[in-house]
Amino acid sequence: MEKVLNIDLLVIDLETCKRCVPTGDELKTAVQILEPAADALGIELRHHEIVVQTAAEAKLNALVSSPTIRLNGRDIDQDIHESVCESCGDLTENETIVDCREWHYRGQVFSSVPLPLLIEAIMEAMLNIDQMPPLVPAPLEELPVNLQRYFDNKKQGLMAKEIEIYDPAMCCSTGVCGPSIDPELMRVATTINSFKEKGIIVQRYGLSTDTQRFISNPVVSDLLEKEGAGVLPVTLLNGEVVKTKSYPTDQEFTGWLKTKLETVKPPKRSGCC
Repeated sequence: MEKVLNIDLLVIDLETCKRCVPTGDELKTAVQILEPAADALGIELRHHEIVVQTAAEAKLNALVSSPTIRLNGRDIDQDIHESVCESCGDLTENETIVDCREWHYRGQVFSSVPLPLLIEAIMEAMLNIDQMPPLVPAPLEELPVNLQRYFDNKKQGLMAKEIEIYDPAMCCSTGVCGPSIDPELMRVATTINSFKEKGIIVQRYGLSTDTQRFISNPVVSDLLEKEGAGVLPVTLLNGEVVKTKSYPTDQEFTGWLKTKLETVKPPKRSGCC
């Protein structure tokens, strides 16, 4: 069975912030560079981008600084440093002072994560994968003052909608694999790819691969306890259940997100089976 390394980017913005955006770009580059090494080691790299929209979501995701990068649930930079981020201040109603993470690496300070730091951290995690089982940080009871101040003053027009899909057990993260592909799973994966091209992230969690996510989310865990795995897939919109037992239609996706659906190439097949 292939081992998994979850590579999570958690940010408060992925369109404007002059720290979060380049950090996200560098992380994508690092994953692309290291995929051949991961394949050789029998490790699947699962890259997620999580844009935290509200204080409640920040608490649920245990976000203490933006941007944050986690490998199987562990922050790659335990020694957090922050400084004023004017671009995130522009996202607030009254240009509130907002601090974002800065990266200290080999005697230098970087406003976005340096690529060599990422390469080193991910390589170390892959080489020690047996000592790094996936975990989900415990939710926070209170946010750091800096993040609470940001969410309290965030411009209302920027309160985007977040969609999360909790999938049933599948052999890979999308189900798009093997000699015979389910057309519905292909449609969902293609639709989500289309939104990703527009900077809209739809989060997906698999019962067999992201078990702790199901346990840590009280809404989903309660549903599973009452109705069993047959209730999956479950779709949440801003933390509330909007659909169970089947995937959202394209019309439902676009209605919730208030956007049009563009045509993109379907995702590549997984080689898991």
